[in-house]
Amino acid sequence: MDSPLRIIGFYWTLPVPWRGFTRLPGGIDEAAAASRSIRYQRERVWRWAKDEGGQVVAEEAFLETRADRGTSAILPEVERLLAKAEAMGATLAVVNFAESFHWRPHASLWGRLQAAPRVMALDPVPVLIDRQTFDPVTHFRAWGEMAAAHTALKPKAKAEMAARIRRMKDTGASYAEIAKALNAEGVTTPGGKPWRADNLRKLLAAL
Repeated sequence: MDSPLRIIGFYWTLPVPWRGFTRLPGGIDEAAAASRSIRYQRERVWRWAKDEGGQVVAEEAFLETRADRGTSAILPEVERLLAKAEAMGATLAVVNFAESFHWRPHASLWGRLQAAPRVMALDPVPVLIDRQTFDPVTHFRAWGEMAAAHTALKPKAKAEMAARIRRMKDTGASYAEIAKALNAEGVTTPGGKPWRADNLRKLLAAL
């Protein structure tokens, strides 16, 4: 009797700095809980594995370094997983969003995977998650609209923050003290990063 197909799931997503999403938790369960995109890819791989009578033997999640595109930073992880798949006699399963939706492909990722054996590119079909159908097209379109809205609001947000910083400066607070106070409140820069004395100065200088 043939042994079941062994599968390694690889899931990746982009950071969303303006929402404070700039890192993934270490564990795969935690990563899937933190990112709907990772959760979707994981569900897609597991359902394909079940349909094929296969077994998911390992999983890895990766957060890209740029918010707007895939980069070559992913390649060391890809090389490691391809070597692992070869050593385990496993197939590396990855959801290929661009192939079906004509989105901009992750050139570094698919440029490497196209030339590699033991790779399965899965179509991004909708799947049932928590008793609701998750459609990746709808999901990513909604995120694109939210990102566009955030970009449109940036000038207003910067002006409002600059006014607040000036008011705090008028009370005698230093830039370091203002940064500490804003960070303690959970207030981030318009780009979703922590405040520091230098980026406070840069914001005021730019405006």
